Amino acid sequence: MPAGVSPEEGGGEKLSRRHAVKLSPAAQVSVEECSLAVGEKVGYKSVKFAARMNRAVVVFLDSIDKVNSVVESGVAIRDVFTQVMPLFNSARRVPGGCRGGCRGAPGGCRGAPGGCRGAPGGCRGPPGAPGGGLGARRGAPGG
Repeated sequence: MPAGVSPEEGGGEKLSRRHAVKLSPAAQVSVEECSLAVGEKVGYKSVKFAARMNRAVVVFLDSIDKVNSVVESGVAIRDVFTQVMPLFNSARRVPGGCRGGCRGAPGGCRGAPGGCRGAPGGCRGPPGAPGGGLGARRGAPGG
């Protein structure tokens, strides 16, 4: 950062993916038009950075509350409604994989044909069904 530039003027703030929104406008829409449309909703000074990434436009804002308000309302670019999505997905991932299914299979979830697929109860399909299920065993008919 150049000498004499405060964080408010130059961008010394800590911005994360939570501060960004993603727009997927038509190909001929510029990054500037997207930034202006978002700025209309939350204030032009709230738009900190913008860039095109993989045919989408990513816009960083100064607060997470403003990100949420733009995501809820969307924006109009060239009189066409454009959906705005958060860059950060707030859903949490459950570490550890399988949780309690395939109890009857030798080796638990990993020993069942098809492995754990995250369906209720663990493995895919009902017991005895082709492709696995509770109690499925390697080499058993239908598995």
